[in-house]
Amino acid sequence: MKNTIKTFTLLFIAIISFQSYAQETTTNSKKWGFEVDLIQPFLPEIEIITAKVTRNIWGNTDENHGEFMLGAFIRPNVKHDVVETIDEYMVSFGYRHYFIKNLNFELQYYAGNVDAKKNKVDGKDYSGFVHFLEANVGYKLNILKLKSSTVYLNPQFGYLQGLNDELIIGPRNGKADAFVQGKLQLGISF
Repeated sequence: MKNTIKTFTLLFIAIISFQSYAQETTTNSKKWGFEVDLIQPFLPEIEIITAKVTRNIWGNTDENHGEFMLGAFIRPNVKHDVVETIDEYMVSFGYRHYFIKNLNFELQYYAGNVDAKKNKVDGKDYSGFVHFLEANVGYKLNILKLKSSTVYLNPQFGYLQGLNDELIIGPRNGKADAFVQGKLQLGISF
């Protein structure tokens, strides 16, 4: 787990460092964005609602560029495979880097609170600070271009790693706190 954290941290620093060398300035007027995931809220035992605001921080948004992300992670009273129900509420921040126009990589950190009811191994309730690191690769597809905004889909595939010790929601009965995931972000840039 420590090697995973070190790898993600070094990758994040490398991407941020790269963007600081960019000599481009933002020339496109669509600097802001808002996104929601269309898949995970509807998957049983996942039911995670995510929303984020994005801000272009360097480059032309029609080419290579970088975005800062600020978001929310909401998982209210969801049936779970390790506990009877789980409530998770987190904020997130991260960086998305666009390569070759719409191909993108993002790294995001989540931190917040978890409240887990009735662990399926020991029957106890657990609550406390929880945090995750997430890495995704995606490709942004512009589906509707308007004069002052663009509606887009950003299908993503990635990895979510819990950073707490595995007992944050009690004994996991051998189940990992790391997840391969898919997302379909619906967004609007303006």
